[in-house]
Amino acid sequence: MDSLSHKDDDIVYFAECLADRCPDVYWSARLNLEAYGIRVRPIKDTQNIWVRDYMPIPVGDHFVKFVYDLSWAEQFPRSYVSKDSWSGEADPVIESDIILDGGNVVRAYGKTILTDKVVKQNGKDVLARLERLLESEIIIIPAEPGDHLGHSDGICKLVNSDTVLINDYSCIFDKDKRFVKYSEKLIKTLESHNLNVLKFPYAYDAWDWTMPEKEWRKLFPYAYDYNPAFGYYINFLIANHVILLPAMGLEKDREATEVLRPSYPNHHIILIDCRKLSMEGGLINCITWTSKSKQI
Repeated sequence: MDSLSHKDDDIVYFAECLADRCPDVYWSARLNLEAYGIRVRPIKDTQNIWVRDYMPIPVGDHFVKFVYDLSWAEQFPRSYVSKDSWSGEADPVIESDIILDGGNVVRAYGKTILTDKVVKQNGKDVLARLERLLESEIIIIPAEPGDHLGHSDGICKLVNSDTVLINDYSCIFDKDKRFVKYSEKLIKTLESHNLNVLKFPYAYDAWDWTMPEKEWRKLFPYAYDYNPAFGYYINFLIANHVILLPAMGLEKDREATEVLRPSYPNHHIILIDCRKLSMEGGLINCITWTSKSKQI
């Protein structure tokens, strides 16, 4: 992998193995990024495509490396869940003993949003430590019901210093009553930090909930859990002036694009078919990493 540098604002990193695991997603994303002058570089020596989770967090003129949570990964070989898939010379790296996946870090505009899993794993005193390490206001939101990974990048995205996008969970209220109170609590929490909350299209209700778990696991042996990321449009990537937006083959694909456009009027929004990738448990933000600290 190339040396890590905060000057590399035009580079997006993918796990090298993604080209074999999900070639359609990899090549569609790569060709579109390169068409807009954004370089693509590999992260080698890992079979773990979820690079966002284990790569260090860029902060100012350095990086912070947290402990990657491997509690979910006992079913996979060590080569798949490698702790140290990043290498090479880098800007100064601060090693922290805090357990925190990069997927649970939504950070921009002087704010960092994390789910309460980070507190459950590290204790309440972790908040002051994170505030110092990440040099930002720390906002703790509740993790989604049933999500043992507790990642915030499947829940929200900061648009600017006072606006945040969140999933519009109303489509699954009838199927899962837990999300009625969850949605209310999420909005209340974010608004208590003086953030304007905008609801963003969400289509988890559209995947086939009736597929037996045994059959599903045969089709997707590398999946985190019986809990796909289907319909989580909010897990998009911002890379300079380009947005890679997950597509699900639904009418909501267009809706997500149109809702997103006013928030990012100067960006090129590109849809990437992620139906198969979503069954593995993640989407575009999960499989990418950038070394820039302005917007993650």
